[in-house]
Amino acid sequence: MKQKGESGEYLTTNPPYGYMKDPENPKKHWIVDPEAAAVVRQIFAWCMEGYGPSQIAKKLRAAKVDCPTVHWMKQGRNAPAKAPDDPHQWAPRTVSGILDKQEYLGRMVNFKTHR
Repeated sequence: MKQKGESGEYLTTNPPYGYMKDPENPKKHWIVDPEAAAVVRQIFAWCMEGYGPSQIAKKLRAAKVDCPTVHWMKQGRNAPAKAPDDPHQWAPRTVSGILDKQEYLGRMVNFKTHR
């Protein structure tokens, strides 16, 4: 595992929201998921405009954007949680998690030792 991570390969089995596994090289390469990437870009844009995670989550619910779990299930991907009753139920912690991820800055994150 350590050698795999040090060689630049992803150690996670599921790419973060906004990415998907490359069909031509699913174990070693991620590609942008256009639909989810547009949502991620909008989340960052709203954050830059001064909106907080709760306000962004409300905007996403109002716009009827599928939450990540529902989006992944529609794609046939494994989702880390069961589908919510409301497919547009964005939680502020989900938005915060997206804003915290280094992967959206183009960085590979392996061997994370702190939160």
